[in-house]
Amino acid sequence: AYILLGDVMKYLKVYLFVVICVLVSTFLLGTLSYFNILASFCNYLKSMVIVIPCFLGSYYLGSKVTKQGYLEGVKLGLMVLLSIFLIRIILSKGLNIYLFIYYLSIIVISVIGSILGINKKARD
Repeated sequence: AYILLGDVMKYLKVYLFVVICVLVSTFLLGTLSYFNILASFCNYLKSMVIVIPCFLGSYYLGSKVTKQGYLEGVKLGLMVLLSIFLIRIILSKGLNIYLFIYYLSIIVISVIGSILGINKKARD
């Protein structure tokens, strides 16, 4: 039971890191957009607000395991997607093909991050 709790805490820490990064990034981008500072650049960064923290979090998770690092990326990506999906359901927003592709890219980026994390660990 203690080992299971340790795994849950590991994922919870990384998930909280991703959520805090997303909230801070959203606040900063909202502030920049409100004051019309770098408005065109902010439009490009909006799509990266979730992707970059997912990459960093899965990179960290991948560096902590010894094998099958891609599974860590899939787990983190699915946790983030479940959160986004639940928020979209609560706000009664629809889904379209562009969102599906964006969600798929979050999982792919998370997998790439965890693979790079485990490979960096293997080189060290």
